[in-house]
Amino acid sequence: HGHYQPQQCHGSTGHCWCVDDKGQERPGTRTPPGTPHVDCRRPERPKTHCELHRDRVQHTGPDGHPIVGAHIPQCD
Repeated sequence: HGHYQPQQCHGSTGHCWCVDDKGQERPGTRTPPGTPHVDCRRPERPKTHCELHRDRVQHTGPDGHPIVGAHIPQCD
């Protein structure tokens, strides 16, 4: 039918991740080889306030490197 499988895996590295209906990676779903995979059939939960804040401060500077000294919140 031409649809994306909900889980995509990289053949040579073994990393797997979930994708949306457009084939875009769903953030927070990538797993390294040898670890349990995320259930890609579950709907993506909305991000918490802490996760949104963490995403904003983890962005890189204009040089492409992480911003030095930026506090990155630890979310549970």
